[in-house]
Amino acid sequence: SHLRGALEGHSVFDFDMSATGHNTWKTVNKVLGETRKSFKNDPLKPFVSGESCYELHMQQNPAYLQRYQFWTLMLSGAAGHTYGAAGIWHMATPEEHGNWGGWDHQPYDLTTWNEGMHFPGSAQLGRGKALLASLPWQKFKEHPEWVGKDVFAAGIPGKIRVIYQPIRGVYKWNGIEVKNIEPGSWSAFYFDPVSGRRYDLGKHELSGTWKSPNVPSPQDWVLVMKKK
Repeated sequence: SHLRGALEGHSVFDFDMSATGHNTWKTVNKVLGETRKSFKNDPLKPFVSGESCYELHMQQNPAYLQRYQFWTLMLSGAAGHTYGAAGIWHMATPEEHGNWGGWDHQPYDLTTWNEGMHFPGSAQLGRGKALLASLPWQKFKEHPEWVGKDVFAAGIPGKIRVIYQPIRGVYKWNGIEVKNIEPGSWSAFYFDPVSGRRYDLGKHELSGTWKSPNVPSPQDWVLVMKKK
């Protein structure tokens, strides 16, 4: 990727880390592409989004976008993720907004650091990290053949599947269609990426395709499936 060509002697670096920008969904889609392209690099090294779409930076990138980029990147092969928020990274105070870079000292936004530290996205991503840390996520690989369009899946075939279903709109309670399931007994639960609450879905004898029960509410959800 272009990251590899930025400097000569890339062998001194242990991982690739990109700063993609803050242009909402355009940036998210770009860094998602960079994550997937990183697997074509030789030699292969861990890829991390180092700076993308800080929460409410310039009043953009709210909590849902934070959840979306975290889960889609982590289930597409990212080795980690960097969260940032307005007010914090430029250490803004009521007296000084903190942009000493370009744009003639114009403020990015007027969020202070002690306001930014309480944005909901940071706690939500922390809950997502805690869930992944309880699983062998370092061994996960992306498996788009397990799900339909605009759904993200990763895991270990025959053992565990983690699926992220983005928001589909109002009144969308229908479950998630999971494909190519290895025959056997599977347990499953929904994980709420907002609150961290778990909703047990019980055990099921599955093979091929399974439509999970309705999601608890019309928001984004994480479905975790474990084979017994």
